[in-house]
Amino acid sequence: MTSKKKSPDRGRTSRTAGGDEAVIDSAAEDHVNVTFVVGSAQKDGSVTETEDGRVFTSFDLVVRADGGRAVVPVTFEGEVLVREGEKVAVIGAVEKRFYPSGGRLTSRTDVRAVRVTVVRRASQVEKVRDDVLRRVSGA
Repeated sequence: MTSKKKSPDRGRTSRTAGGDEAVIDSAAEDHVNVTFVVGSAQKDGSVTETEDGRVFTSFDLVVRADGGRAVVPVTFEGEVLVREGEKVAVIGAVEKRFYPSGGRLTSRTDVRAVRVTVVRRASQVEKVRDDVLRRVSGA
């Protein structure tokens, strides 16, 4: 991605790989951590309970785009049923966590989901996408 110089009144103008231009408001781009992922569950989600009684569901999404494949780990606080092969849309934030494991400090980077939708209809992805746009725009 190439970008032009920032102008104080317009924000930054960026040119995408496809040549399209987008003006990004300077104030809106500060410290935004919103992630939108749609993919297929690699295997059934696993539910765990912490010592303090909180419940988490973890699963990996396989995302195929631009001829490649990525596996995105997802953690959701709460219980949600995600089955292997299901199409799932997630809104969350990228988070790096540190935790003790086997006497050592281990880290994990994943998407900490605030919304998980098992997709049954294309319109569900559109609704989740619209929710992402509202979150990013602050509306």
